[in-house]
Amino acid sequence: MSNLKIGILKNSSFLKIFIAIYISTCLISCSLIKSGAERANPFDLIITFEKSEFRPGECVICTTYIYNKSDEEQTIQKIDAQSFSFWVAPMDTNDVVRTEPVYSKKETFGQAAQLPTKSGTQRKFLFTLLTEREGNYKFQAIYQPEPSFIKNPKPELISKPIFFTVKGEKIFNRDADGILKKEDAINIAKQRVGLNVKEAEAKLIENEAGFLDWWVNLTIVSGEQGKEVKKAFLVNPYLCDIRKEAKPFTKKPEPKTPVPTIPKKHEEREKKKEEGEQKE
Repeated sequence: MSNLKIGILKNSSFLKIFIAIYISTCLISCSLIKSGAERANPFDLIITFEKSEFRPGECVICTTYIYNKSDEEQTIQKIDAQSFSFWVAPMDTNDVVRTEPVYSKKETFGQAAQLPTKSGTQRKFLFTLLTEREGNYKFQAIYQPEPSFIKNPKPELISKPIFFTVKGEKIFNRDADGILKKEDAINIAKQRVGLNVKEAEAKLIENEAGFLDWWVNLTIVSGEQGKEVKKAFLVNPYLCDIRKEAKPFTKKPEPKTPVPTIPKKHEEREKKKEEGEQKE
């Protein structure tokens, strides 16, 4: 873990201070969790990808699995984006970067759960920024079974690394947050209908589950008479596919700029001025 965190700060002017604080923290932690012999870790952590090769712009799904190998039931933090941290580094450099998975704004973090003896629990995480650039990469996860602020917490778990490759033609275009770009969302919707699309518009919305959707309107010309039909779809901006068909949204009219009103006194003064000029 120290290599991971030091890697992130390797270009920082505070590196020496950070290393000193980190080593001190490790020593203090060791004194808390050791009593003659090292405290036994009751868990195993396993992470897997669905495949090892991806195209640029493709999303990555990581499955995390925690197994209680002890003879007792264990209290743990539920698997979520707070109890886990994820780290990625190119194989040809030491630049380690923390990467965030997709999660709902409505999700509650820090909840406790009971894990029975000789059993496990798992969760899939979706990543949209792991495939920005071509190259060979290493990916690791760290899980904190208990909050770090409690006294004598269970030791954190560090996974074995996963190695993966990004190469080939870019499949999707994403913004800096890993969200599918508007033009790509419209193209996905167009491919679904497979017809002559006269007009297309889209807006990014938050759905009922706390995730984002591209809401895409299509005006389709069909038949020999050129009849126009409107269709709409919700496009998942993470997985980059159509989540479901929807009702077309109504585009709000542009607000009209109000015409400035001239104060009555000013208007009368201008009128008298014009009358005076005419007499002259």
